[in-house]
Amino acid sequence: MDQPAPTDLRPKAGAVAAAAEDEPAREALLREAEAALRRLAPDLPPDAPVLLRRLFADVPGPELAGIPSETVAEAAASLYAFARERPPGEAKLRVLPPGSGRGPHAVAEIVTDDMPFLVDSALAALARQGRVVRQLLHPVVAVRRDAAGRLLSLGDGADAAGAAPESMMRITVGAAQTAMLPGQGAGGWPDLERLLARAMADVRLAV
Repeated sequence: MDQPAPTDLRPKAGAVAAAAEDEPAREALLREAEAALRRLAPDLPPDAPVLLRRLFADVPGPELAGIPSETVAEAAASLYAFARERPPGEAKLRVLPPGSGRGPHAVAEIVTDDMPFLVDSALAALARQGRVVRQLLHPVVAVRRDAAGRLLSLGDGADAAGAAPESMMRITVGAAQTAMLPGQGAGGWPDLERLLARAMADVRLAV
């Protein structure tokens, strides 16, 4: 969510204690979301819950408690299904506009080899079009694929031999555009998808 950067990133004693107390409730929420994932996407492989947990690992407990378990499951199912095939050495991305079944916000999903500057570059592309980020989920996951780019396994389990780290982003974007700064340009969702694709290509070229 949009927040000012804290001036002191060291955990406070009270925050650590609160996090420890919150852990059982958080685990219950995640298990409920996993059950919803099995109901909503029964055809996904058994390791799909790994992505669900990684996707929401950094979401604070109170915020997670305010998200319906079905919404958590749908986010994980969507990103996992999108990541199942990716051409080697290429970024795969899409922008899902607001609409029926998706709510009032758009969602950008990006799957690519993990590299520096990916998040900064994606956020810069969004800012160029005056888009406001409502939520940024960005796990880096060990992924094993075959030579054609089909996903074989995900996570750090017994099947992780030969896996490579992949960046998986799910960015919730406000539908309205903010006031444009000089040099910014208005545009629709296809334009935003092109901006993001160009940003990912530039990162790969630079790295």
